[in-house]
Amino acid sequence: MRSVRRTLLATVFTLAVTCASAQTSSIVVDPGAGPITASRSPCLIAHLTKRDECPEPRLLSDNSAPADRVASRLARASYYVDIQEIEKALVETDAALAIDPDYTPARHLAARLSMVLGDGERAQRDAFLARKHAPDDPAIRTTYAIALQGRQANAESFTELTAIIKANPRFLFAREQRAELLMRASFFDNMAFQYAVALEDYNYVIENGETTANLFASRARAFRGAGRPDSAAADLSSALKLEPDRYDLLTARADAYVGAQLDELAVKDFDVLLAMTAGSPLYAMSDGDRASLLAKRAGASVRLRRFEKAADDMVAALSAGGQSAVLRAQVFLRRNGFADVVLDGKNSPALREAISSCFGLNACFQGIMQGI
Repeated sequence: MRSVRRTLLATVFTLAVTCASAQTSSIVVDPGAGPITASRSPCLIAHLTKRDECPEPRLLSDNSAPADRVASRLARASYYVDIQEIEKALVETDAALAIDPDYTPARHLAARLSMVLGDGERAQRDAFLARKHAPDDPAIRTTYAIALQGRQANAESFTELTAIIKANPRFLFAREQRAELLMRASFFDNMAFQYAVALEDYNYVIENGETTANLFASRARAFRGAGRPDSAAADLSSALKLEPDRYDLLTARADAYVGAQLDELAVKDFDVLLAMTAGSPLYAMSDGDRASLLAKRAGASVRLRRFEKAADDMVAALSAGGQSAVLRAQVFLRRNGFADVVLDGKNSPALREAISSCFGLNACFQGIMQGI
């Protein structure tokens, strides 16, 4: 009878989450493990605009059957997740647990909500209890593995994720999490081997699941770590097809092109990143970030033997750093064969000419680039 009751509750809870998820943007899909994922759903929009299209689920009376009361509390928790009021979702989940402390889906949900709220200690405690009651559930085990990372138990998390993948090779979220962990922490003496393992996981997820821009970008980082910048650039191109306006993806692709010695393509990306429209930058960024991009474009232009263009970019990069940055470059040039450079911290045609000549000399080019 007890198993029947739990099956009924699980069905009701699944329906509640499914109803909430059905109203969620298709771009953001909750993986069913780890920190709970919410998105800009129709219910959230209705809530923010004070419309009553998504009413709050009602509570059942204390005279109702415990199983029904638990289900109603979890339906309310799902509603609060949908409108991104996570604290209230946890209150409803706790109310469900007060009725039935051993109900595993509620315990798992409490762990996931606690992750979002930054309560790592509770997340680990609830995930451990959920795992104890459902030791073979890959989603619960993955949540537990992620909770372990909250207290820097990365080796234990890696071991748990590896065991989950061995038992459930098609549970993609565990593979993705193991790859992300491998990209953050050291587990092997040979980092090339570590990147190779991460790539195996990313490859499997991309080949067998729904791809996203972030997933392509993550695999691109693994390709860069494995010394394959050309493959990284290809993945970042795939990511940009999905989300074409992302500054971070375009920047990463430009860097990957540089690493792959595809400087012509890198310059094209840098041109877009540094473009101006009606006197304003196309992409908003700090002076430091702009100076960095200018210096990178200058480096690519030097390798393409376009010294005057490179010099213009380098002077602009130095100017973004202020008078002191220009003065440091002038001192460097004076010490490296350009004795006529004036030490005044100011931009000038003579400074651009000296930098252009410097770029034709490899040692001088490397030195001035390191100073930016």
